[in-house]
Amino acid sequence: MSGQLACPLALKPDTIYERENNMSARQLGVEEILGNPDSGLELREEVKERVSRSLAAMQGGEERVAIEQVARMLRRGKGNE
Repeated sequence: MSGQLACPLALKPDTIYERENNMSARQLGVEEILGNPDSGLELREEVKERVSRSLAAMQGGEERVAIEQVARMLRRGKGNE
């Protein structure tokens, strides 16, 4: 070789796009074969109520907290009262 190293991670954008599409196609194939494991299941009443309260709070303008911020707060020990 002439001093150049081949880098397997140096993928062309179209190669990355093709890989993502192939992964999506494989996932769809698995779901078609195995089916949706959640099919036919119903949410428990308490879960439905929590989702309803959460949606109402969000629509009412309640402040949302990003998951990253929650993680930082937990790492710092906040919220463990």
